[in-house]
Amino acid sequence: MTDEDLIRNRACNGIGPNARVGDKALASLLLFHSVAMNGGVFHALELLTSTELSDALKGYQKFGLSSFVDIILKAQHILNIGDDYEIDATESKIDNEYFPIESLLFLKFKQFYKRCPLDFEPLENNYEK
Repeated sequence: MTDEDLIRNRACNGIGPNARVGDKALASLLLFHSVAMNGGVFHALELLTSTELSDALKGYQKFGLSSFVDIILKAQHILNIGDDYEIDATESKIDNEYFPIESLLFLKFKQFYKRCPLDFEPLENNYEK
């Protein structure tokens, strides 16, 4: 496994006491992402707290995924209007716009890590390579 794989796996488990700004951004992004990929963008918006959502959006921006922030904010606007017909009519469209992130997410993280490795907690000896 690469260092990037290990850091991503660590972020999937949340953040530790020595987490750095990159770890926090990645963990926040992955929290939203995992829920969205399993239940859809609207489900993630309904499940996460406003703080978790805000942190996730900052994570997307940090890793150069701003176009996905736009998709999430569009979905949030639709939810805020509260029109069940509009939600039902756009849910699949929103998810289809969001799901291509799967192919970009790890690539963008790896690029960021190469530029800013000090933004992440160093890997400890207990992580196997």
